[in-house]
Amino acid sequence: MVRIAGFRKVVVRCRILLCAAVVIAAGAAVHFCWPETAGSQPAPAEAMLLSSDHLETPVNSDNVNLTESRVRRRVPWCGHTRLLSPVTAQEFQFLSSHRSNRDLLVYSAFYDPRLAPRKPIIRSTGIARNVGMSGLMCQLWYRRWSQVMVTMQAHVERLPEGDSRRYQAVLITCSTSSKVEEIPSAVSFAWSHCAQPAGFLPVRVLPSTPVRNGQFAVCMSPLHSSYDNVDEAVQTLELNRLFGANRFFVYSFASSKRVASLLASKHYAKDVTVLPFQPPVNVDRWPQPSNYTVEVKHFAQMAMLQDCVMRASAKYEFAVFTDMNEVVVPRSKGLSNWRDLVRARMSDNKTAGLSLQHADFWLEWPADSEMSANATISGLKLSALLKLHHDEVRLHGTPSKMIVKPHFVQLMGVQLMWRYTKGWGTEYVNFRLAGVHRYRSWKDLGPQDSDQVRDPTLLRYREQLVANVLRARTALGLPLPIHISD
Repeated sequence: MVRIAGFRKVVVRCRILLCAAVVIAAGAAVHFCWPETAGSQPAPAEAMLLSSDHLETPVNSDNVNLTESRVRRRVPWCGHTRLLSPVTAQEFQFLSSHRSNRDLLVYSAFYDPRLAPRKPIIRSTGIARNVGMSGLMCQLWYRRWSQVMVTMQAHVERLPEGDSRRYQAVLITCSTSSKVEEIPSAVSFAWSHCAQPAGFLPVRVLPSTPVRNGQFAVCMSPLHSSYDNVDEAVQTLELNRLFGANRFFVYSFASSKRVASLLASKHYAKDVTVLPFQPPVNVDRWPQPSNYTVEVKHFAQMAMLQDCVMRASAKYEFAVFTDMNEVVVPRSKGLSNWRDLVRARMSDNKTAGLSLQHADFWLEWPADSEMSANATISGLKLSALLKLHHDEVRLHGTPSKMIVKPHFVQLMGVQLMWRYTKGWGTEYVNFRLAGVHRYRSWKDLGPQDSDQVRDPTLLRYREQLVANVLRARTALGLPLPIHISD
C-alpha cells in the first residue's frame, strides 16, 4: 500500500484486493484507504508516513562536523505517535537501531545507482551482532517532500572475513520509492514502521556513471592505539602525494593530539579527510586484558572498506587501499607514478582492480650505511630511504593490497576482492612491476637476517621525497635536521 499526500489534492491507492477505492480530498486534510479488518491496521510493506509540518532546513551531507537537530511531527496512520524527523543528520558515528540495544550499529549511507541506474538503492555500512535481522525497516526522509517518510523492508548482508566474532560487518540495502521524485536526504532504521529511530544518517549521492578524472583517493585503515608516529605519518603522506594521491580518507579510532593536529593542519587539510571511526564495542587492545573479549575484527575494518569504496566512487576514478605504515610503489623503471601503472594495467574495459604483492622492510634491521651517513635523511628519519632491505615477497592475498576503480566494486575485502559489477575483474601484478612496501617493527618475532634482500627502488625518488618532507615539516613546525646534506 502506498500513500501520497499533497496540499491541494491527495490520492490514496490501496493495492489490496479488499480496497480498490481512490480517495481525493481538497485542502489540507489527508484521507486514507484502509483494508476493512478488525483490530489494529497493519502497516504496508512500503508506506509513506505523512506529517503536517514542513522540513525547512536541508541535510548538509558534505559537512564533516554534522550535528543532530530534529523536529517532532505527527504521523497520521501511526495513531497518536509523533516521530522526530531530521533537520540535520548525524555522521561519523555508529548509530544503533534502538536506544535499548546494540544489535545493529550503522555508520554511513549512500544513494547508489551504480548497479542499476533505473532502480537505485540506499546502501548503508555498519556492524551487527549475530542475531536475526528480519523485520528491520528502512525509513527514508526527504528535503522537499518534508511531509513524507517512506518505509520498506531492509535487506541485511553479513560480510565475510569476520572470524566469527560477536559483531560482523554488514551492508544494509533499502529500495527507493518511485512514488517520490526526489533522492532521500537521510535514512534511519527501526524495527517497525512507526518506531522512533535512534538516529539519522545523511545520504550521500553516488554518480550513476563512473568518474573519469584520473584522480586517486587513498583509503587508510583505522588509526588505533593512540597512534603517535608523526615522522612515519609525514613520510607516508608525502610519498603517496609523490606517487599521485589526490585525496586521503584517514579513518581514526584513536590517535594522539600530535597526529590529530598534523592531519588537521593547513598543510594537509586541503587533501586529507579524517573520518572518526569508533565502533562502540570491544576492539583489539595491546596488551589485551584478562577476561577481555574482542567483539569485532580489527576495528570493523570490513565496514570501513565498504564505506571508503563508495565514498571514493563519488569523486575519484581510482582508490588505493593501504595503511599508515605502507606505500604502494611503482617499481618498474618505466613507471614513475600510479597513473603510469593504471594506464599500463587497467586501460581495458574488464580490469577494475590491481592486486599488489607486498614485502616487509623491518625497522630492526640496520640502516643502509650510505643513507645513514646523510645528515638530512637520517635527521628526517626517512625509513623509506634508510631501510633498504626487505624479507620475502608475499603471494597475492597473503596479504596484499589493491588499487581499484571504486565505481565497479560491490564488495571489497581486506586482502582481496569479493564482488565486482558483472564483467569486471582483478589483474595480479608482479612485485617487479609495482608492490607494497611495509615498514614495520615486530621486535623478537621478526625474520632472520638471512632473509634480507637489498632493494634500492625508492632511491629513485630520493631528491623529491627529501624536498617534500622538508617542506612539510617546515610548514608543520616539526624539528628539522641541524645539518642539511646534498
